[in-house]
Amino acid sequence: MEIQNRPEEIENWDLVVVYDPEDGRVVHTHHTVTWRGGEHPGQEEQERTASEHAEAEAGAELGRVAFLHADPREVDPEAFLRVDPETRSLITEPIVESRA
Repeated sequence: MEIQNRPEEIENWDLVVVYDPEDGRVVHTHHTVTWRGGEHPGQEEQERTASEHAEAEAGAELGRVAFLHADPREVDPEAFLRVDPETRSLITEPIVESRA
């Protein structure tokens, strides 16, 4: 997600990564942007919202998931994301297009 509309007025911008704690597969990413003067939600509220959005996209309950908070400015929006479950660190890999 790239913020192009009034970036100078952004007070907070967070990224929550919802992932499977067993294999590190990312099931959803959720951005929270707060404009200057707005009230920024805490981590628990961001996680709840991210989980709700992930379940809405999946059309079902997700089961056991974990959350990782990251600085979205440090994450390549064009990369494939996964989480190392042991270190709870975000791993970005370039997307390789297959030739058919």
